[in-house]
This record gives sequence, C-alpha cells and structure tokens, in this order.
Amino acid sequence: MKIGIFGGTFDPIHFGHLRAGVEAAEALNLTRVYFVPSHTAPHKRTGGLASGEQRLEMVRLAVAPCRLLEASDVEIARGGKSFTAETLEYFKKKLPGSKRVFLVGLDAFLEIHTWKSFESLFSLADFAVLSRPKTDGRDRMEAYIQESLGSLLTKDGSGQWVSASGQKLCFLKVTGMDISATFIRQSVGQSRDISFLMPETVAGYIEKNRLYKKEMETKGL
Repeated sequence: MKIGIFGGTFDPIHFGHLRAGVEAAEALNLTRVYFVPSHTAPHKRTGGLASGEQRLEMVRLAVAPCRLLEASDVEIARGGKSFTAETLEYFKKKLPGSKRVFLVGLDAFLEIHTWKSFESLFSLADFAVLSRPKTDGRDRMEAYIQESLGSLLTKDGSGQWVSASGQKLCFLKVTGMDISATFIRQSVGQSRDISFLMPETVAGYIEKNRLYKKEMETKGL
C-alpha cells in the first residue's frame, strides 16, 4: 500500500488542492491521498477564520466524490500546534508496512528547515514537492536543497534526491490553478460569487454557516 499525506490549513479547501491531490495520486501510483487539516499551524501568525472542525467538514465534503482522496482528523483530534513529524509518525503506526509520500507545495517546502524536527522528516516518508501556478519551481527547489538540506539529502546515480535512510524526494508538476484560500475568504467577505473555485458542497457549507462573512462584518468591512 502506498499512500499520500497532504497537510494544510484548508481554510477553505478549493479545486487547486483537490486537483493536486488527484494528479499526485495518479502520477505516484498512490492508493489514497489523505488530506490532513491542521489544528493550529505553527507558522501562521493568526488563527484560521474557520474552526478546525469546520475546516475538517469542508475537506470531508470536498473529497467525498473521489475514491482516491480521504479526509483525516488526526491533527484536529490531537489539538494544539500541528507538527508534520508527529503526523508522519502517526501514519507510520496506523498503517504499518505502508509506503508513505508526503505531498508539500513548493512554497512550504522552501521553509522546511524551520519546521520542528525537520531532520527526521526525511526518514519518515518520501517527499513529492508540488509545483506552483505560473512557474515550474524545480530550479528553486534544487538550489534550496543544496543550500539548506545538503546534509540530509544527496543525489543517487540516477540524479534523484535521497536521504540516508533511503527515502526519496521528487518534484511533481501539477496543473497550476491560480486559486488561493485568501482570495476566497476576501470574496465571501465582499459578497462576491465564489462559484467554480471549489466544490458546490463546500460553497454551500460556507454560505450556510456564514463563514468568512462574519469575520469581515466583525472588522467593519
């Protein structure tokens, strides 16, 4: 069994996240990709505008139609700050013998040296670094690894990055959907239409629960 683990705030989840998960599953022959919304992201200066439970429910609604994708509540249930090392350890114990691939966007990967216990991450899972919209980003990834992770990753005879324990890292170009959760939240707050940015079930949940609009109203916007 080979699984993908895709973490994030997902505040809210949108088609960019979902398409990346599906393409990663197909390109890497993953049995399933687990979307893991964080409880509290350590690198976010402010908390999310939707609660952990609300973000988890939006992820569940979004992935429901696709057999390749599944929501995981591991970080929401654990509470506190969410650390990737702990989540990867969880999946190692939950699915012993499975092959794990951690899916991470390029921007997040370029800060991985600031993550808690980042040195251990490359012994817990393979990595797939996902491209960003409007840019490939492979050169930036290569330069960053050489500058900041050279003691943890080296290239093998085929030119692929590997860790001392044999975990592999690859760059994966996915369809670039230039959608951001920030744009969606701002659009809701300004009473703009958010159709075709996310599944209708998620848009309906946002409307029903007045997510993001309440935050803008509180700020007097």
